Amino acid sequence: MAASHLEPKPGEIARNECDTNADTCCLGKNFIILEYTRRFADVYAYDKSIKPIEGVPIVNGATAWDDPITGQTLILIVNEGLYYGTKLDHSLINPNQIREYGFNVYDDPFKDMFGIDGNDFFIPFETTGTVVHFETRTPTLWEQRNLPIILLTAETWDPSNVMLRPQR
Repeated sequence: MAASHLEPKPGEIARNECDTNADTCCLGKNFIILEYTRRFADVYAYDKSIKPIEGVPIVNGATAWDDPITGQTLILIVNEGLYYGTKLDHSLINPNQIREYGFNVYDDPFKDMFGIDGNDFFIPFETTGTVVHFETRTPTLWEQRNLPIILLTAETWDPSNVMLRPQR
């Protein structure tokens, strides 16, 4: 499946919505493809009566996050994401995929800490109704080559074999 027609132009802004039901991050119009993994996935909806979407490419993608406090822009890399490009007007971020890579994700809106906590950055979350999210945009080529890069997820991810908690 050629996704070039799905790739957004630089500057496309969209939300990254936290969704643990999406077992892998789903990259929408605010991400560009850095690398194809040459693997594809058939994606099933929450409702078994809905036909699956076949052949969704698994990619390593990038988005630009502008820190609202410092004004610094960071390039966020999501490895092993399902790429929808312009077919998806937002992205779905699986907090557990980010946690598994070692970052703290605080997605409880009733607590003081509310965002993704890295050693040198903090991405604050917002809410719209019950949706927890943060905004990013597609980076320019210059930004991809010159700005600090943060890897949010591991280079390998198999959601069917992840152990989130020790078995009791």
